[in-house]
Amino acid sequence: MGQKPRNQGFEVRLRDGSRARIRPVRPEDKMRIQCGMTLLSPESRFLRFFNDSTQLSAELLQYLTEVDQQNHIAWIAVNSSLPGEPGLGIARFVRLPSKPDTAELALTVIDKFQGLGLGAALLNILLVRAEQLNIHTLRALVLPDNYRVIRWMRRLGATSAYRDGLLEFNLSVNLAVEGNSVPELEPAMGNTNRMPALAVDG
Repeated sequence: MGQKPRNQGFEVRLRDGSRARIRPVRPEDKMRIQCGMTLLSPESRFLRFFNDSTQLSAELLQYLTEVDQQNHIAWIAVNSSLPGEPGLGIARFVRLPSKPDTAELALTVIDKFQGLGLGAALLNILLVRAEQLNIHTLRALVLPDNYRVIRWMRRLGATSAYRDGLLEFNLSVNLAVEGNSVPELEPAMGNTNRMPALAVDG
């Protein structure tokens, strides 16, 4: 997993035989991300952002797309076979200034593409980048009733503790990389307003 991913990204084949291109997020992805909010079910939006809003502010969209790919890593999955390359999912982590070997993780896949292995592919690229950037722990805040993500994180070997009504998971990057197997996810995970997720246009 040590090879540096190319900036243009790479293609993955999903479980249903379709393909997705996974590449770094770019400033021009703002509309994909905004449109993607409308393709998430209310449940997925709530589990991901802890609210059901479909709108992201201009400031938040800037934060989500104008990233340095060093301290704020963000990769998006797009459907390159359709005009406009609509987004399918997105994953990011942000290095904690007070603890630079730890980063906060967030990941979302739109409902139509959940269950196809896309979440696992997105997490894998984050693990690659974390290893390259000397980040040892990926941290995720999860609602206690987000059972699918809770099971997924525990299968990965993440430790957990309650914090302010949420479950805080800490995933060892080395442990996950050495295991060389990321169970297939597909729901939304992450915390709230600082790190929303994905993207798509119709």
